[in-house]
Amino acid sequence: MVELRRSELTDLCMRALLGSGASPAQSAILAEATVEAELLGRRPVGLTHLVDYLDGFRTGRITSDDPSVEQHTTVISTVDCRGGLAQHGFALALPDLRGTAAHHGLAVAALRHCFTAGELDYYVRRLNVDGFMGLACANSPALMTVAGARGPLLGSNPLAFGVPLPHDRRLAFDQASSATAWVALREAAARDEPIPDSWAVDQEGAPTTSAAAGLEGAMLPFGGYKGGNIALLVEVLATLAGGLFSVDAPPFNRGASSPSVGVVVVAVSVDTLAPGYVSRLDAQLEGWKAEYGADPDVWTAHHEASSCSVSPDLHERLRSLATVEG
Repeated sequence: MVELRRSELTDLCMRALLGSGASPAQSAILAEATVEAELLGRRPVGLTHLVDYLDGFRTGRITSDDPSVEQHTTVISTVDCRGGLAQHGFALALPDLRGTAAHHGLAVAALRHCFTAGELDYYVRRLNVDGFMGLACANSPALMTVAGARGPLLGSNPLAFGVPLPHDRRLAFDQASSATAWVALREAAARDEPIPDSWAVDQEGAPTTSAAAGLEGAMLPFGGYKGGNIALLVEVLATLAGGLFSVDAPPFNRGASSPSVGVVVVAVSVDTLAPGYVSRLDAQLEGWKAEYGADPDVWTAHHEASSCSVSPDLHERLRSLATVEG
């Protein structure tokens, strides 16, 4: 394994993106997002997913066009990502999103025509650091079966939430509506490892422990129909933002067309809605721990490593794509 510090990994990712056709702005934003996910331990949406982005730029599934931001109403802005990065569109919308939430107590950014959302907590973290509560959701190409459908109907349709706590801490979660992430299923298939039979069904709709059969069939929602309901909620919000319905979205890992999905980000000024709430919430979490034995670290421990190990094959692949520094 190759051990890389944050700065080294960010530089390598940025140069690989530039070498694959991403613009300088896209390269800087996506490299930062990728490395953050990797160092936070969210590897399925870290370097593993960066490979999909690199291929997307080389094949034309991701455009290098700059997103356009429009203030749709007093508290709602829309961002046309034009087949490019949701992270890029969000970066352009973020200053006004913060300002609007501070002034009105609430702000919404609706992003459309996005390649994928990547790590969804990426958007929420950037709100939490400025004291805002954040909620984000996104759909994806159809990968998951629900309500007895014969094949994939919805995407993994993740949902992320976070609220700041005292001492630079935060209560947050980021989870797919599916029982696992699609990239985790793909990794299991590549390693020929068995999967839990609650992760996916085969092409006949039968639960399977074969990751390869699951890729040919469909993923399952977490928690049965309740997880499917969460996925449906996300689908409605994401398509309301202007994204394609999951069944109409081209795949993100092949072809030449962007999935053109939707991402919705909501910012709430906690102090405007309930002054002192952050301290009240923190005290409640500590009370749960002291009186009931609950572990707040489940929601509040988000520690970023200073370095990570990269497989020699992936390291060499990134190096082969990287432009010459400078």
